[in-house]
Amino acid sequence: MWADAYFDQWLEARNANDFDLAILRYRLALQKYPQSILAERTQMLMGFASLDRGDYFGTLRQFQKHLRVRPSSPNRDIARLGIADAYLKINRWDEAIEQYNEIEKEHSDSKYVKMAAYFRGDVHFKKQDFAKAIVDYQAAIKKYPDTASEFPNAFFNQAAANFNLGNFKQSLNDFNDYLKKFPADAYAGYAMTRVGELLEILGADKKKVNGAFLETYFRYGDTPSSVVARLRLLSGRMAAMKPKEVEKAVKDIEELAKNSELAKIDQFATLMIAEGFQKRKEYDKATGLLIKYYQAHPTGSDLKMVSTRIVKYINDYLRDLVSQGNYMDALKVHNRYADNWLKNTNRIDTKFNVARSFELAGVLNESETLYRDTINRIYALKGTKEEKERSVIEKLPALDELNLRLSAVTFNLGKFSQSFDYLKAIKNPEKLSDIHQIDRVQLAASLLEKKGDFESATRYLVELLKEWKGIPELVADPYLSLAQLEIKMGKRTDAVESLQKIEKLMQESGKVSAITHSKALELEGNLYFEDGKMKEASAAYERLLAKYEDVRPLDSIRYRLGEIHFKKGENQKATEIWEPLKNRKNTFWHKLAKEQLQSSQFGGEYKKYIKRIPAMAGKE
Repeated sequence: MWADAYFDQWLEARNANDFDLAILRYRLALQKYPQSILAERTQMLMGFASLDRGDYFGTLRQFQKHLRVRPSSPNRDIARLGIADAYLKINRWDEAIEQYNEIEKEHSDSKYVKMAAYFRGDVHFKKQDFAKAIVDYQAAIKKYPDTASEFPNAFFNQAAANFNLGNFKQSLNDFNDYLKKFPADAYAGYAMTRVGELLEILGADKKKVNGAFLETYFRYGDTPSSVVARLRLLSGRMAAMKPKEVEKAVKDIEELAKNSELAKIDQFATLMIAEGFQKRKEYDKATGLLIKYYQAHPTGSDLKMVSTRIVKYINDYLRDLVSQGNYMDALKVHNRYADNWLKNTNRIDTKFNVARSFELAGVLNESETLYRDTINRIYALKGTKEEKERSVIEKLPALDELNLRLSAVTFNLGKFSQSFDYLKAIKNPEKLSDIHQIDRVQLAASLLEKKGDFESATRYLVELLKEWKGIPELVADPYLSLAQLEIKMGKRTDAVESLQKIEKLMQESGKVSAITHSKALELEGNLYFEDGKMKEASAAYERLLAKYEDVRPLDSIRYRLGEIHFKKGENQKATEIWEPLKNRKNTFWHKLAKEQLQSSQFGGEYKKYIKRIPAMAGKE
């Protein structure tokens, strides 16, 4: 009773001195009265008290002594459960499993056998042997279905294990099953939040994703389990917010994290804010926020998660810049992080994006080297577990896309045989994106053109244009290629018609690329000029200058337009057209125009002088 009094005081105030005095009194009582009917109760109490206090080695001593002294005790199963729990706390997984196996072999009550069967799954889950955990949980549920309702963690952990293994569809099914069976469980809010996250991973409609998070909040209110869903909701909405709204959302997330008692909630809140900026495509803010957090917590246990997210956002930034054609900015971003965050990542998508940037920049040899390395690594991964794991983290380029890019690069390097081989290696052209399918046909046409087979090349392009008719951003470039082929075949009228179709597409949609449109106008003007159709040539050149002179070097076109009017004797008009050339950095075309005008002026003055001398004029 004296020991119990100290123990009760410890339970109430958690004063370490009370606990030590209680244990001392219990030991003295056991030594003095080992045969007391209270001895076994006291030994068990001391074991569980040590476990509760975190003294796991003390727990092992107490329960192991109990089993030695009382091997046939009706409480031996409980003692083994206590020993297993202590081993579990100090990560001695095999010893914990051994205790559960002992209970199964020799037990005093069948209910403990069932508990041991479910607890085996817990050991493997905590050990992060997720595949074995799933096997053990399923075996326990199948063997003891009548007890399954007592172990909701068996269902929750199965779903979590499948999530960690990347089995997202199965994980979603498991979480839904858990929520149906245990809607009021303490972890149900976390499960529903995970459902929303899984829907997002699996590409579900955004409304469904947000619906899961909203339901979590409305169903579980301000409980700790709903905080994560609220943070995700705020983060997900940041993409569509105005700057002032973003500031408020960030403050709300920080406030929620500050008031929550969840472990590592500050890290999660930082990740959510960064994710919000990433969805807004404000990559510098997203990476800067995470880098700052990483530097402020250099000894954190979950920094791998933060560093992985930083690298992901850098690669998202690279991919976005490349897709927009901003290859110089992409190369600058890569150079900024190449010697730090990207140094040891060994990511395939990084190399692919850099290769694409070099291709767009015209650095073809470097691009070819990087593409080759990328495609070799993709071939090596094909069908492996690593490929599946990488595809979750990285946006891996498809083999067909890599073959297409290598075909384009080698073609531009003049390696036509290799270009043809890469083009032929494309297995499923119909699965390529629209723009890649068009690139493929254009490459095939260009290779046929190099072989001198203009007819086949033309046929390829004509068939392509029939297939993609009405999509201006896709068909304008093939029309330009077709016009260039038709010129080589001497079909100049057909070429003009092809070029005029580009002009019509631009007028109707405005979606033709500036490069393609300007090239088409220049080529159309040149065709008319060479055929002596100066009125039509002038019209084409004027449209070209009006639309693109501010963004493209078109001094030669301005000179030629002035020359058309000059040869018609319209010197004043020519002078007006040539006038802007004098402000150019390159004065060549201005000097040429000036010489033309001076020569014309001299000729005019000379003729006037001749007419004043009749004899001489008659002689002439």
